[in-house]
Amino acid sequence: MTGAALTLPLKRRRLLCACPALLAAPVLASCGGAARAVPREDEPRAATATAAPARCALVLSGGGLRGFAHLGVLRALQRLGLEPDLIVGSSIGAVIGGLYASGVRMDIVERLVLAPEMDPWSSLLVSPESRSAGLGAFLQATLMQRRIDDFPRRFAAVATARDSGEVRAFGGGDAACAILASAALPGALAPVTIGEREFVDGGLSQPLPVRVARAIGAERVIAVDVGFHPEVPAPSGRIGSVFHAGFLMARNLSVPDRALADWLIEPELPPVPEITLARRAALIDCGERAAMVWAPALRAALEPPLLATGTVR
Repeated sequence: MTGAALTLPLKRRRLLCACPALLAAPVLASCGGAARAVPREDEPRAATATAAPARCALVLSGGGLRGFAHLGVLRALQRLGLEPDLIVGSSIGAVIGGLYASGVRMDIVERLVLAPEMDPWSSLLVSPESRSAGLGAFLQATLMQRRIDDFPRRFAAVATARDSGEVRAFGGGDAACAILASAALPGALAPVTIGEREFVDGGLSQPLPVRVARAIGAERVIAVDVGFHPEVPAPSGRIGSVFHAGFLMARNLSVPDRALADWLIEPELPPVPEITLARRAALIDCGERAAMVWAPALRAALEPPLLATGTVR
Protein backbone atom coordinates (compact mmCIF):
# COMPACT_ATOMS: atom_id res chain seq x y z
CA MET A 1 0.00 0.00 0.00
CA THR A 2 1.28 3.43 -0.86
CA GLY A 3 1.10 6.42 1.45
CA ALA A 4 1.84 6.69 5.14
CA ALA A 5 0.54 3.64 6.95
CA LEU A 6 -0.93 4.47 10.32
CA THR A 7 0.16 2.46 13.33
CA LEU A 8 -2.01 3.41 16.27
CA PRO A 9 -0.16 4.30 19.48
CA LEU A 10 -1.26 2.65 22.71
CA LYS A 11 -3.16 5.74 23.88
CA ARG A 12 -5.27 5.77 20.70
CA ARG A 13 -5.94 2.03 20.87
CA ARG A 14 -7.21 2.46 24.44
CA LEU A 15 -9.46 5.30 23.29
CA LEU A 16 -11.00 3.09 20.64
CA CYS A 17 -11.60 0.24 23.03
CA ALA A 18 -13.34 2.70 25.35
CA CYS A 19 -15.87 3.59 22.62
CA PRO A 20 -18.05 0.52 22.03
CA ALA A 21 -20.71 2.74 20.48
CA LEU A 22 -18.72 3.02 17.28
CA LEU A 23 -19.72 -0.49 16.23
CA ALA A 24 -23.25 -0.56 17.57
CA ALA A 25 -25.82 -2.29 15.42
CA PRO A 26 -27.62 1.01 14.77
CA VAL A 27 -24.28 2.55 13.87
CA LEU A 28 -23.42 -0.06 11.28
CA ALA A 29 -26.98 -0.11 9.99
CA SER A 30 -25.66 3.07 8.40
CA CYS A 31 -23.07 4.86 10.45
CA GLY A 32 -23.66 8.47 11.53
CA GLY A 33 -22.25 11.23 13.67
CA ALA A 34 -22.97 14.22 15.82
CA ALA A 35 -22.60 17.72 14.44
CA ARG A 36 -19.30 18.60 16.07
CA ALA A 37 -17.75 22.03 15.72
CA VAL A 38 -15.37 22.32 12.78
CA PRO A 39 -13.57 25.58 11.89
CA ARG A 40 -15.11 27.21 8.84
CA GLU A 41 -11.91 26.82 6.85
CA ASP A 42 -11.85 23.08 7.61
CA GLU A 43 -15.47 22.27 6.76
CA PRO A 44 -15.86 19.48 4.18
CA ARG A 45 -15.87 20.74 0.60
CA ALA A 46 -17.56 19.34 -2.48
CA ALA A 47 -15.56 16.82 -4.51
CA THR A 48 -14.64 18.02 -7.99
CA ALA A 49 -12.95 16.59 -11.05
CA THR A 50 -9.20 17.14 -11.19
CA ALA A 51 -6.97 17.94 -14.14
CA ALA A 52 -5.63 14.40 -14.09
CA PRO A 53 -8.53 11.90 -14.17
CA ALA A 54 -8.58 8.95 -11.82
CA ARG A 55 -7.65 5.92 -13.85
CA CYS A 56 -9.58 3.57 -11.58
CA ALA A 57 -11.99 4.22 -8.72
CA LEU A 58 -13.17 1.84 -6.05
CA VAL A 59 -16.80 2.48 -5.06
CA LEU A 60 -18.05 1.00 -1.78
CA SER A 61 -21.78 0.81 -1.12
CA GLY A 62 -23.82 1.19 2.02
CA GLY A 63 -25.28 -1.95 3.53
CA GLY A 64 -24.98 -2.01 7.30
CA LEU A 65 -23.35 -5.06 8.83
CA ARG A 66 -22.94 -6.43 5.31
CA GLY A 67 -20.31 -3.70 4.92
CA PHE A 68 -17.78 -5.91 6.70
CA ALA A 69 -17.43 -7.57 3.28
CA HIS A 70 -15.75 -4.37 2.03
CA LEU A 71 -12.78 -5.23 4.22
CA GLY A 72 -12.46 -8.55 2.42
CA VAL A 73 -12.53 -6.85 -0.98
CA LEU A 74 -9.77 -4.48 0.12
CA ARG A 75 -7.78 -7.43 1.43
CA ALA A 76 -8.09 -9.13 -1.96
CA LEU A 77 -7.06 -6.01 -3.87
CA GLN A 78 -3.96 -5.78 -1.72
CA ARG A 79 -3.15 -9.41 -2.49
CA LEU A 80 -3.40 -8.50 -6.17
CA GLY A 81 -1.16 -5.48 -5.69
CA LEU A 82 -3.98 -3.28 -6.97
CA GLU A 83 -4.34 0.21 -5.54
CA PRO A 84 -7.18 2.32 -6.97
CA ASP A 85 -6.34 6.02 -7.04
CA LEU A 86 -9.85 7.17 -6.05
CA ILE A 87 -12.12 5.79 -3.31
CA VAL A 88 -15.79 6.78 -3.17
CA GLY A 89 -18.01 5.51 -0.38
CA SER A 90 -21.54 5.83 0.91
CA SER A 91 -22.53 5.15 4.52
CA ILE A 92 -20.52 2.19 5.89
CA GLY A 93 -18.64 2.25 2.57
CA ALA A 94 -17.47 5.77 3.41
CA VAL A 95 -16.32 4.68 6.87
CA ILE A 96 -14.24 1.76 5.62
CA GLY A 97 -13.20 3.50 2.40
CA GLY A 98 -12.15 6.61 4.31
CA LEU A 99 -9.94 4.65 6.68
CA TYR A 100 -8.28 2.92 3.73
CA ALA A 101 -7.86 6.12 1.71
CA SER A 102 -6.34 7.92 4.68
CA GLY A 103 -3.51 5.41 4.91
CA VAL A 104 -4.69 3.20 7.77
CA ARG A 105 -3.44 -0.33 7.16
CA MET A 106 -6.34 -2.68 6.59
CA ASP A 107 -4.93 -5.29 8.97
CA ILE A 108 -5.23 -2.66 11.72
CA VAL A 109 -8.83 -1.90 10.76
CA GLU A 110 -9.67 -5.61 10.76
CA ARG A 111 -8.16 -6.08 14.22
CA LEU A 112 -10.17 -3.15 15.54
CA VAL A 113 -13.51 -4.43 14.30
CA LEU A 114 -12.78 -8.03 15.32
CA ALA A 115 -11.48 -7.29 18.80
CA PRO A 116 -13.65 -8.69 21.65
CA GLU A 117 -13.38 -5.31 23.40
CA MET A 118 -15.56 -3.90 20.64
CA ASP A 119 -18.74 -5.63 21.85
CA PRO A 120 -21.30 -2.92 21.03
CA TRP A 121 -24.44 -4.16 22.72
CA SER A 122 -24.12 -1.83 25.70
CA SER A 123 -24.72 1.12 23.36
CA LEU A 124 -28.14 0.09 22.08
CA LEU A 125 -30.06 2.05 24.69
CA VAL A 126 -28.16 5.32 24.40
CA SER A 127 -29.15 8.33 22.30
CA PRO A 128 -28.23 8.86 18.64
CA GLU A 129 -25.96 11.70 19.76
CA SER A 130 -24.05 9.37 22.08
CA ARG A 131 -23.68 6.69 19.42
CA SER A 132 -22.51 9.37 17.02
CA ALA A 133 -19.96 10.56 19.55
CA GLY A 134 -18.58 7.01 19.72
CA LEU A 135 -18.11 6.82 15.97
CA GLY A 136 -16.69 10.34 15.95
CA ALA A 137 -14.10 9.42 18.58
CA PHE A 138 -13.14 6.37 16.53
CA LEU A 139 -12.68 8.40 13.34
CA GLN A 140 -10.78 11.19 15.04
CA ALA A 141 -8.43 8.67 16.61
CA THR A 142 -7.77 6.55 13.54
CA LEU A 143 -7.72 9.39 11.01
CA MET A 144 -5.72 11.55 13.43
CA GLN A 145 -8.13 14.36 12.53
CA ARG A 146 -6.56 14.67 9.09
CA ARG A 147 -8.08 16.57 6.21
CA ILE A 148 -9.15 14.68 3.09
CA ASP A 149 -6.75 16.90 1.18
CA ASP A 150 -3.87 15.22 3.04
CA PHE A 151 -4.90 11.65 2.24
CA PRO A 152 -2.38 9.64 0.20
CA ARG A 153 -5.16 8.85 -2.30
CA ARG A 154 -8.25 10.72 -3.44
CA PHE A 155 -11.41 10.12 -1.47
CA ALA A 156 -15.03 11.24 -1.55
CA ALA A 157 -17.77 10.59 1.03
CA VAL A 158 -21.33 10.72 -0.29
CA ALA A 159 -24.03 12.26 1.91
CA THR A 160 -27.62 13.41 1.51
CA ALA A 161 -28.89 16.95 2.17
CA ARG A 162 -31.52 16.55 4.86
CA ASP A 163 -33.75 19.35 3.55
CA SER A 164 -33.85 18.44 -0.15
CA GLY A 165 -32.52 14.90 -0.59
CA GLU A 166 -29.74 16.24 -2.82
CA VAL A 167 -26.68 14.05 -3.31
CA ARG A 168 -23.50 15.70 -2.05
CA ALA A 169 -19.99 14.27 -2.37
CA PHE A 170 -17.37 15.68 -0.02
CA GLY A 171 -13.81 15.46 -1.30
CA GLY A 172 -11.92 17.99 0.80
CA GLY A 173 -11.75 19.46 4.28
CA ASP A 174 -12.31 17.70 7.59
CA ALA A 175 -12.32 13.95 6.95
CA ALA A 176 -14.10 12.78 10.09
CA CYS A 177 -16.90 15.30 9.58
CA ALA A 178 -17.40 14.26 5.94
CA ILE A 179 -17.51 10.57 6.84
CA LEU A 180 -19.91 11.19 9.72
CA ALA A 181 -22.22 13.05 7.34
CA SER A 182 -22.14 10.14 4.90
CA ALA A 183 -23.04 7.75 7.69
CA ALA A 184 -25.73 9.63 9.63
CA LEU A 185 -28.86 7.48 9.38
CA PRO A 186 -31.83 9.54 10.64
CA GLY A 187 -33.21 8.23 13.91
CA ALA A 188 -30.14 6.14 14.61
CA LEU A 189 -27.44 8.81 14.55
CA ALA A 190 -27.41 12.58 14.62
CA PRO A 191 -27.33 14.69 11.43
CA VAL A 192 -24.11 16.55 10.65
CA THR A 193 -24.20 20.29 10.02
CA ILE A 194 -21.87 21.54 7.31
CA GLY A 195 -22.14 25.20 6.50
CA GLU A 196 -25.79 26.13 6.94
CA ARG A 197 -27.22 22.71 6.04
CA GLU A 198 -27.67 19.36 7.73
CA PHE A 199 -26.56 16.15 6.05
CA VAL A 200 -27.56 12.55 6.62
CA ASP A 201 -26.76 9.06 5.35
CA GLY A 202 -25.58 8.89 1.74
CA GLY A 203 -27.46 5.64 1.30
CA LEU A 204 -30.71 7.61 1.25
CA SER A 205 -29.82 9.19 -2.10
CA GLN A 206 -27.02 7.17 -3.73
CA PRO A 207 -26.15 3.94 -1.89
CA LEU A 208 -23.74 2.79 -4.64
CA PRO A 209 -22.17 6.09 -5.80
CA VAL A 210 -20.76 5.09 -9.19
CA ARG A 211 -22.24 8.23 -10.78
CA VAL A 212 -20.34 10.36 -8.27
CA ALA A 213 -17.10 8.57 -9.13
CA ARG A 214 -17.66 9.17 -12.85
CA ALA A 215 -18.56 12.83 -12.28
CA ILE A 216 -15.30 13.55 -10.44
CA GLY A 217 -13.11 11.93 -13.05
CA ALA A 218 -13.05 8.14 -12.74
CA GLU A 219 -12.21 6.46 -16.04
CA ARG A 220 -12.91 2.95 -14.77
CA VAL A 221 -14.88 1.83 -11.75
CA ILE A 222 -14.75 -1.22 -9.52
CA ALA A 223 -18.04 -1.17 -7.60
CA VAL A 224 -18.73 -3.29 -4.53
CA ASP A 225 -22.44 -3.74 -3.78
CA VAL A 226 -23.18 -5.31 -0.42
CA GLY A 227 -26.78 -4.15 -0.39
CA PHE A 228 -29.97 -6.13 -0.58
CA HIS A 229 -30.36 -8.79 -3.28
CA PRO A 230 -33.87 -9.26 -4.73
CA GLU A 231 -33.80 -13.04 -4.59
CA VAL A 232 -33.83 -12.93 -0.78
CA PRO A 233 -37.31 -14.01 0.47
CA ALA A 234 -39.32 -11.25 2.11
CA PRO A 235 -39.58 -11.71 5.92
CA SER A 236 -42.98 -12.10 7.55
CA GLY A 237 -42.38 -10.30 10.85
CA ARG A 238 -43.26 -6.63 11.39
CA ILE A 239 -39.71 -5.41 12.06
CA GLY A 240 -38.26 -7.56 9.31
CA SER A 241 -40.81 -6.21 6.86
CA VAL A 242 -39.83 -2.63 7.64
CA PHE A 243 -36.16 -3.37 7.01
CA HIS A 244 -37.05 -5.30 3.87
CA ALA A 245 -38.86 -2.23 2.49
CA GLY A 246 -35.78 -0.13 3.12
CA PHE A 247 -33.59 -2.67 1.35
CA LEU A 248 -35.90 -2.62 -1.65
CA MET A 249 -35.70 1.16 -1.92
CA ALA A 250 -31.91 1.12 -1.66
CA ARG A 251 -31.70 -1.58 -4.31
CA ASN A 252 -33.82 0.45 -6.72
CA LEU A 253 -31.71 3.55 -6.10
CA SER A 254 -28.61 1.53 -7.04
CA VAL A 255 -29.83 0.28 -10.41
CA PRO A 256 -28.39 3.15 -12.53
CA ASP A 257 -25.05 2.94 -10.75
CA ARG A 258 -24.75 -0.82 -11.13
CA ALA A 259 -25.10 -0.38 -14.88
CA LEU A 260 -22.28 2.20 -14.99
CA ALA A 261 -19.66 0.07 -13.21
CA ASP A 262 -16.90 -1.65 -15.21
CA TRP A 263 -16.62 -4.39 -12.61
CA LEU A 264 -19.43 -5.15 -10.17
CA ILE A 265 -18.44 -7.21 -7.16
CA GLU A 266 -21.38 -8.71 -5.25
CA PRO A 267 -20.26 -10.81 -2.29
CA GLU A 268 -22.42 -13.87 -1.70
CA LEU A 269 -23.48 -13.15 1.85
CA PRO A 270 -25.49 -15.24 4.34
CA PRO A 271 -29.26 -14.81 4.67
CA VAL A 272 -30.34 -11.66 6.49
CA PRO A 273 -31.04 -13.40 9.86
CA GLU A 274 -27.47 -14.74 9.86
CA ILE A 275 -25.79 -11.37 9.28
CA THR A 276 -24.70 -10.61 12.81
CA LEU A 277 -21.72 -9.12 14.57
CA ALA A 278 -20.69 -12.61 15.63
CA ARG A 279 -20.20 -13.51 11.96
CA ARG A 280 -18.17 -10.45 10.98
CA ALA A 281 -15.05 -12.51 10.22
CA ALA A 282 -17.10 -14.69 7.87
CA LEU A 283 -18.50 -11.59 6.16
CA ILE A 284 -14.98 -10.31 5.55
CA ASP A 285 -14.08 -13.66 3.99
CA CYS A 286 -17.14 -13.44 1.71
CA GLY A 287 -15.88 -10.14 0.36
CA GLU A 288 -12.42 -11.50 -0.28
CA ARG A 289 -13.72 -14.53 -2.17
CA ALA A 290 -15.99 -12.40 -4.35
CA ALA A 291 -13.17 -10.04 -5.29
CA MET A 292 -10.74 -12.86 -6.12
CA VAL A 293 -13.22 -14.19 -8.70
CA TRP A 294 -12.43 -11.02 -10.66
CA ALA A 295 -8.65 -11.34 -10.20
CA PRO A 296 -7.79 -12.46 -13.78
CA ALA A 297 -9.93 -9.75 -15.39
CA LEU A 298 -8.66 -7.01 -13.11
CA ARG A 299 -5.01 -7.92 -13.55
CA ALA A 300 -5.43 -8.10 -17.32
CA ALA A 301 -7.22 -4.77 -17.61
CA LEU A 302 -5.38 -2.66 -15.06
CA GLU A 303 -1.71 -2.53 -15.93
CA PRO A 304 0.90 -0.56 -13.92
CA PRO A 305 1.02 1.99 -12.34
CA LEU A 306 -2.12 0.70 -10.61
CA LEU A 307 -0.42 -2.59 -9.91
CA ALA A 308 2.09 -2.39 -7.09
CA THR A 309 4.88 -4.91 -6.71
CA GLY A 310 3.70 -8.19 -5.28
CA THR A 311 2.00 -11.36 -6.38
CA VAL A 312 -1.20 -13.18 -5.62
CA ARG A 313 -0.51 -15.76 -2.96
